[in-house]
Amino acid sequence: MKRFLLSAFTLFVFHSISLAQGSNCSNAITLPLDGNCNTYNQSTTTGGANFCSGGQGWGGNGGVTYFRFTTNSTPQCVSIDITTSVAGTNVEAILYTGCAGTVVTGGDGWQSVCMTEGSGIWATNLFYSNLTANTTYYLRVRTEQGYSGTLQVCSKFDTPTNNLCSGATGIDTLTTPNQNNACNSASTEITPGSICAGSLENTAWYTYTVLTSGVSSIIISGLNCVNTNFIGGGPDDDYGFQIGFFTGTCGSLSPTNCISQLGQAGGTVIASSTSLPAGTVVYVAIDGFAGSNCEYSIVAINAAPLAVKMKSFEGWRGNDFNLLTWVTSKETNNQYFEIERSADGINYSTLGKVDGALNSSVEKRYSFKDAVPLVTGYYRLKQVDASGNVTYSRVVRIIRPLAATLLAKFENPVHDILKANIKTGEAGIVQLHIVDVTGKTMLTESVQLQKGDNQYRSDLTRLSPGTYYLVIKKANIRKTFPFIKY
Repeated sequence: MKRFLLSAFTLFVFHSISLAQGSNCSNAITLPLDGNCNTYNQSTTTGGANFCSGGQGWGGNGGVTYFRFTTNSTPQCVSIDITTSVAGTNVEAILYTGCAGTVVTGGDGWQSVCMTEGSGIWATNLFYSNLTANTTYYLRVRTEQGYSGTLQVCSKFDTPTNNLCSGATGIDTLTTPNQNNACNSASTEITPGSICAGSLENTAWYTYTVLTSGVSSIIISGLNCVNTNFIGGGPDDDYGFQIGFFTGTCGSLSPTNCISQLGQAGGTVIASSTSLPAGTVVYVAIDGFAGSNCEYSIVAINAAPLAVKMKSFEGWRGNDFNLLTWVTSKETNNQYFEIERSADGINYSTLGKVDGALNSSVEKRYSFKDAVPLVTGYYRLKQVDASGNVTYSRVVRIIRPLAATLLAKFENPVHDILKANIKTGEAGIVQLHIVDVTGKTMLTESVQLQKGDNQYRSDLTRLSPGTYYLVIKKANIRKTFPFIKY
């Protein structure tokens, strides 16, 4: 396994900025949808709650701040995590489809959420995904009367890996934190009745293997849920899940039992399976009660340890490559990792394979280099154990500046004709130079490149055998590729 050292920066950083925008839709704050968190000043505009009702905090005129975002060509789910600086502040977030002057138009109640804990996730998959590709939408965020703090907003395109049974997140007796079902859509692999639900809105899948014959359980804790029209006023009214247990294989699942469980004290839901033999692979489907978007942690009781406990999975951007690094804290029968890449965050293909440690109880560090990166690339790890069981990592996105995508691939050594494939992220003229080891330029020419792949040929018959460099210059970008002429 090759290891790479480089000076780079992670794309997942926290920003704190203060903006005076957002007083109406014509100067709405543009959300970057890059996974970063930004802190915004609440605007001075005030208004009443347009959708949420019932309980304390929805009356009077609260602060209103307008945001906007633009969908991509998929369109991919948009996840917007909103947190106030004072816990327990009521927040209403309503989607609008247009802006007429300073007034938002086309309010969609079914894409609106009511937050009572001072934080929560609004997402475009709430109840149904009905957004249009490459379209700008507006979000009216209203805090309760008297609140004068800031709003932290974390916004991103999000395609959850556990939206299908085949991508179920592996869990065991160690808590898996930082989970949510906000961008999950309604499952088509099961019926509502199989998880004690009247309907399905945002189904997330988990899986574990029974350790000892008997009953096994899952505990969902630290719940923070938001839903549509909040009625009742109690802070725990929207805590709950509809949960189904299944055996068999994805595509041929057999339901064993289901539970519709409202949250208990502290926002906790506990559900147990029927008695099952040791070694049984269990699939668990959970769906937010009344379509709630929920943040939570999850753990399985009487579950076999996972083959891999992942400590981190990160993406780094080099000059002309992307580097993926991950660290495991424990491995049990871990056969290998497959690195999967996607251009849209939905359709993945295998990019490479890295052998696992098989069995390890100490930290293991891994890396993989994508030598021909996309302008926008989504990456995930597919972990396969010795029995063929599969689990997936979280998704990492790396965005590269268009101009920085300038690569050349060719056979090396070269005989008389240099045949290169030059890939660029944007069309334009580049300067090509053949330089010897002393720095003397032996050949130079200008070439018009189109976006994507370009075929380039250069006659080198007059050059003596030796080491040379193909140098490509474009604006302030310079790439050098060594080769041997024989």
